[in-house]
Amino acid sequence: MSEPFIAFSYHFATDYEFVRELATFLTARGVRAWFLDKLSKPDDVSMEQYLGGLFDWRREPQNWHATYLSKLCHAAGIIVVLGAEANESRQSVGRGMWRERAAIEFFEADNPLRVREIVRATERPEEALVTDLADWGRRVIALPPVLRQRLDNADRENRPTGLTGPMQLPELKSYATAWYELVRLDLYDVEWHCRRCGLQSGNYAFGEQAPPPRCPRCAFAGYEGAAPPAEVVLNARESETLRKIEDAWQRLRQRLKERSDPGAPE
Repeated sequence: MSEPFIAFSYHFATDYEFVRELATFLTARGVRAWFLDKLSKPDDVSMEQYLGGLFDWRREPQNWHATYLSKLCHAAGIIVVLGAEANESRQSVGRGMWRERAAIEFFEADNPLRVREIVRATERPEEALVTDLADWGRRVIALPPVLRQRLDNADRENRPTGLTGPMQLPELKSYATAWYELVRLDLYDVEWHCRRCGLQSGNYAFGEQAPPPRCPRCAFAGYEGAAPPAEVVLNARESETLRKIEDAWQRLRQRLKERSDPGAPE
């Protein structure tokens, strides 16, 4: 979307049709609206496993949170649709709307007008609500873009890890309480997105770099009061795979060293 728009934060399982219809009405009145229109996961993976990243990431058909952030970082405002299920999602660590809260708070801190919370009390959006939100949307879209510090290099604070230190394995996702969302591109390459301001890194190979302790742009360090992530315990197959990767990497480094400096000692 090149034109200004507003985004929705909502509970997908219960409020999808309400949000879809409301977005259609707002767009017809000149307020472009975006919402996540599908949420896909492997059929044999539970929602708890899916949100916690406890499955083979290569089977994931969609990275919903990265999609949300990539749109949200260009939005003019946000409508939060609340109901019983949505309130539970916002309060439960790791749930969808809980993970969107940091980005919403970032917009609200810029200007409270940018965020509207509505309580869904009917099956379909009522005319009074549509009119009110259309008026609000036009005012929000007229605001200047949300101010974000410009960075020449989003990767400047990436921390080298090496293959003998802590690693983020391809089979694991970022922790729910971390400030960033990891986006897997293939077996090795990843990106990270800040969950608050949407800052996106370049691509980097797993095992060689890790995101900095806080966002280089907005300084978000994660959710306040969150416990540090537990140590990852690898099974025998994962440990053996890492050993093979490390051996191959060390051989490659040695060959490159010899090519650049044939007389260097081993």
